[in-house]
Amino acid sequence: MTSTLDSNQDELSSRQQDKVDNLWIVKPTQSSQGKGIYLIDDLNELNLKDERAVICKYISNPLLVNNHKFDLRIYVLVTCIDPLRIYIYNEGLARFASEPYDASANAKKNLYQHLTNYSINKKSDNFS
Repeated sequence: MTSTLDSNQDELSSRQQDKVDNLWIVKPTQSSQGKGIYLIDDLNELNLKDERAVICKYISNPLLVNNHKFDLRIYVLVTCIDPLRIYIYNEGLARFASEPYDASANAKKNLYQHLTNYSINKKSDNFS
Protein backbone atom coordinates (compact mmCIF):
# COMPACT_ATOMS: atom_id res chain seq x y z
CA MET A 1 0.00 0.00 0.00
CA THR A 2 1.29 3.46 -0.96
CA SER A 3 -0.44 6.65 0.11
CA THR A 4 -0.03 10.34 0.42
CA LEU A 5 -1.09 11.46 3.86
CA ASP A 6 -3.54 14.08 2.64
CA SER A 7 -5.43 11.68 0.36
CA ASN A 8 -5.63 8.49 2.45
CA GLN A 9 -5.65 9.54 6.12
CA ASP A 10 -8.63 7.31 7.03
CA GLU A 11 -7.18 4.20 5.36
CA LEU A 12 -3.79 4.75 7.00
CA SER A 13 -5.43 5.17 10.40
CA SER A 14 -7.38 1.92 10.05
CA ARG A 15 -4.19 0.04 9.08
CA GLN A 16 -2.44 1.60 12.07
CA GLN A 17 -4.96 -0.02 14.37
CA ASP A 18 -4.27 -3.49 12.91
CA LYS A 19 -0.84 -3.56 14.65
CA VAL A 20 0.32 -6.38 12.35
CA ASP A 21 3.50 -5.76 10.34
CA ASN A 22 3.02 -2.12 11.16
CA LEU A 23 6.23 -0.66 9.74
CA TRP A 24 6.01 2.22 7.27
CA ILE A 25 8.59 4.06 5.17
CA VAL A 26 8.08 7.81 4.76
CA LYS A 27 9.59 9.58 1.74
CA PRO A 28 9.27 13.35 1.22
CA THR A 29 7.97 14.14 -2.28
CA GLN A 30 10.21 17.20 -2.69
CA SER A 31 13.51 15.46 -1.99
CA SER A 32 16.09 13.20 -3.61
CA GLN A 33 19.18 11.11 -2.79
CA GLY A 34 17.53 9.53 0.24
CA LYS A 35 17.17 12.85 2.10
CA GLY A 36 14.39 12.91 4.66
CA ILE A 37 13.49 9.20 4.44
CA TYR A 38 12.63 7.49 7.71
CA LEU A 39 10.78 4.45 9.07
CA ILE A 40 7.97 4.50 11.60
CA ASP A 41 5.85 1.89 13.34
CA ASP A 42 3.29 4.37 14.67
CA LEU A 43 1.62 7.04 12.52
CA ASN A 44 1.92 9.43 15.46
CA GLU A 45 5.67 9.47 14.69
CA LEU A 46 5.06 11.30 11.40
CA ASN A 47 7.20 14.42 11.21
CA LEU A 48 6.08 16.27 8.09
CA LYS A 49 6.41 19.99 8.96
CA ASP A 50 4.27 21.31 6.09
CA GLU A 51 5.75 18.78 3.62
CA ARG A 52 3.97 16.27 1.45
CA ALA A 53 5.22 12.72 1.75
CA VAL A 54 4.63 9.30 0.27
CA ILE A 55 3.98 6.69 2.93
CA CYS A 56 4.48 3.06 1.95
CA LYS A 57 3.82 -0.12 3.86
CA TYR A 58 7.26 -1.59 4.52
CA ILE A 59 7.84 -5.12 3.22
CA SER A 60 8.32 -7.18 6.36
CA ASN A 61 10.13 -10.11 4.71
CA PRO A 62 12.22 -8.69 1.85
CA LEU A 63 14.27 -10.73 -0.61
CA LEU A 64 17.91 -10.51 0.50
CA VAL A 65 21.29 -11.27 -1.08
CA ASN A 66 23.88 -12.32 1.53
CA ASN A 67 21.55 -10.85 4.17
CA HIS A 68 21.54 -7.41 2.49
CA LYS A 69 18.64 -5.55 0.90
CA PHE A 70 19.09 -4.64 -2.76
CA ASP A 71 17.34 -3.12 -5.71
CA LEU A 72 17.77 -3.46 -9.44
CA ARG A 73 17.75 -0.61 -11.94
CA ILE A 74 16.76 -1.77 -15.38
CA TYR A 75 16.62 0.86 -18.10
CA VAL A 76 13.88 0.66 -20.69
CA LEU A 77 12.61 2.77 -23.56
CA VAL A 78 8.93 2.66 -24.50
CA THR A 79 8.52 3.82 -28.09
CA CYS A 80 4.91 2.87 -28.65
CA ILE A 81 1.90 2.00 -26.52
CA ASP A 82 -0.35 0.41 -29.17
CA PRO A 83 1.18 -1.87 -30.24
CA LEU A 84 3.36 -2.00 -27.19
CA ARG A 85 7.05 -1.68 -28.06
CA ILE A 86 9.64 -1.71 -25.29
CA TYR A 87 13.42 -1.83 -25.59
CA ILE A 88 15.45 -3.03 -22.62
CA TYR A 89 19.02 -1.80 -22.31
CA ASN A 90 21.60 -4.61 -22.05
CA GLU A 91 23.12 -3.25 -18.85
CA GLY A 92 21.51 -2.43 -15.53
CA LEU A 93 22.53 -1.61 -12.03
CA ALA A 94 22.30 -3.53 -8.77
CA ARG A 95 22.47 -1.48 -5.56
CA PHE A 96 22.97 -2.98 -2.11
CA ALA A 97 22.48 -1.72 1.42
CA SER A 98 25.84 -1.40 3.17
CA GLU A 99 24.78 -3.17 6.37
CA PRO A 100 23.02 -6.52 6.92
CA TYR A 101 19.23 -6.41 7.23
CA ASP A 102 17.76 -6.63 10.72
CA ALA A 103 13.98 -6.87 11.11
CA SER A 104 13.92 -5.97 14.81
CA ALA A 105 12.09 -2.83 15.91
CA ASN A 106 15.31 -1.28 17.26
CA ALA A 107 16.89 -1.37 13.80
CA LYS A 108 14.43 1.00 12.13
CA LYS A 109 16.70 4.03 12.67
CA ASN A 110 19.66 2.43 10.85
CA LEU A 111 19.00 3.52 7.27
CA TYR A 112 22.20 1.83 6.06
CA GLN A 113 20.43 -1.53 6.27
CA HIS A 114 17.08 -0.40 4.84
CA LEU A 115 18.03 1.85 1.91
CA THR A 116 20.17 1.22 -1.14
CA ASN A 117 20.72 4.87 -2.09
CA TYR A 118 24.38 5.57 -2.87
CA SER A 119 24.04 9.01 -1.30
CA ILE A 120 23.08 7.43 2.03
CA ASN A 121 25.32 4.35 2.06
CA LYS A 122 28.56 6.11 1.09
CA LYS A 123 28.56 7.55 4.65
CA SER A 124 28.49 4.09 6.28
CA ASP A 125 31.67 2.62 7.80
CA ASN A 126 30.80 -0.62 5.96
CA PHE A 127 30.56 0.98 2.53
CA SER A 128 32.98 -0.39 -0.04
